[in-house]
Amino acid sequence: MRWRPVRAAGFTLVEVAIVLLVLGVLAGAALAPVGERLEERRRESTWQRLDSVRRALIGHLATTGALPCPLPAGGLERSDESGSIPSTTPSMDDVRGARCARGVGRVPAATLGVAGPTDASGALLDDWGNVLQYAVSLVSSDRSGDPDWPDWTTPGELSRVGLHHLEATLVLCRMAVAAECPRAGRRADAIVFVVFSTGATVVPRDAEHENLDGDRTYAVAPRSPVLGQRFDDQLVWASRDELAYWLLRTDRAR
Repeated sequence: MRWRPVRAAGFTLVEVAIVLLVLGVLAGAALAPVGERLEERRRESTWQRLDSVRRALIGHLATTGALPCPLPAGGLERSDESGSIPSTTPSMDDVRGARCARGVGRVPAATLGVAGPTDASGALLDDWGNVLQYAVSLVSSDRSGDPDWPDWTTPGELSRVGLHHLEATLVLCRMAVAAECPRAGRRADAIVFVVFSTGATVVPRDAEHENLDGDRTYAVAPRSPVLGQRFDDQLVWASRDELAYWLLRTDRAR
């Protein structure tokens, strides 16, 4: 009878490695849909928060006759929410409320009474923990009212200007542009305010750069991961005509 070596019970290192590899592949396949669902929940929650801010801004305009000024990026150390540095000498600014000198900044959650997470300065955050951005038109009519005061952010100025002379300067473009958005590329113009989330990406890419360059043009495009066309910002806005309708209903600008 020939002697044969008896194999020890258990697995070899190669077999263990193969099993671990297979388990890793299966775990990755199972976790991918979970990650996708988590991202979709974040996007949906952020959409709801943006819509709450939009409705709160319209309500604030209807009840007070003005839109709030954006919060500064660095908090409120030296200025109030209007963007102007308080003075110890009473002036017309004190009577009307401080002049808004900052058209781009962050959402003042406390002023609007919008629930949600905020940073140390009181700016509202999206579901990725990034600050929601808020821009408002600081145009002042040269046909009526006081040309030194922004129409949309100065209490009482809208009624002095009147519905027929209201203007708005923000523009929504379907692309990123170096200068003026061409007429053919415009999604909408005469926009009074824009509120947006930068989405999951912290550093802007492709057309997303348009929304953080501080000018009056904002890009709005379908969500896309395609190189050169990447876009995951989420935007809400209100036009001059829409807000004029609410002002007319509340008798704020007659």
